[in-house]
Amino acid sequence: MENMKMKELIAMAKDMGITFKVGTKKVDFIEIIKAEQKRLEDAKKAQEPKLVCGNCKCEYKKHGFTYPELCVDCSDIKMMDDIDEEVAFFENQPETKAAPKKKAQPKLHWYEYQYRGFSIGCQPNGFVKNDPEHGKFGAIAYERKLTDEELESFELKSMTKSKSSAPIKFTDEQVRYIRAEVAGGRTKKSLAEEFGVSWNSIHYIIIKKFYADVA
Repeated sequence: MENMKMKELIAMAKDMGITFKVGTKKVDFIEIIKAEQKRLEDAKKAQEPKLVCGNCKCEYKKHGFTYPELCVDCSDIKMMDDIDEEVAFFENQPETKAAPKKKAQPKLHWYEYQYRGFSIGCQPNGFVKNDPEHGKFGAIAYERKLTDEELESFELKSMTKSKSSAPIKFTDEQVRYIRAEVAGGRTKKSLAEEFGVSWNSIHYIIIKKFYADVA
């Protein structure tokens, strides 16, 4: 702005509604324009709606992906609570009585998570088994075949499932080691590769203790 000609400054000031007074020095006129620019910017910001977290009531700019009414931190906490409730409900279901030997067991259709693991709203209803140890994000099983629309909507991939879905057992020493490594800055992906398990297995040890299944 200091390199602009006085004629250009006067034109700019006119567009901003500033009246040029004869005899005003260029340096003073520039300060007047800058002050008006700042005033206009502050007024514009004041008119912008403020986002307030529905939980902690803080003002935030970025919201959580799953819960847009919450800030990122509160959204993450609520997501963990919801996962705990859904998984607890799933794990507390009564065991299915064994079918008669002559009656064939229903065929299970297994689907692999492609971009995220087991979580609330991340798979169609009606699943019968969940294997967090499979692959990078885990797998989910149904007694029916999912439609193409469900596979696309929930980003699942059909797969052939043969291995046991029992969760891996970690010793107390392994659990302490994993938690210490994460606290020291090591990534969960690196630890998953070391133990030959999925990222979800390490995640459960750190976030949800009942997944650790300590021996």
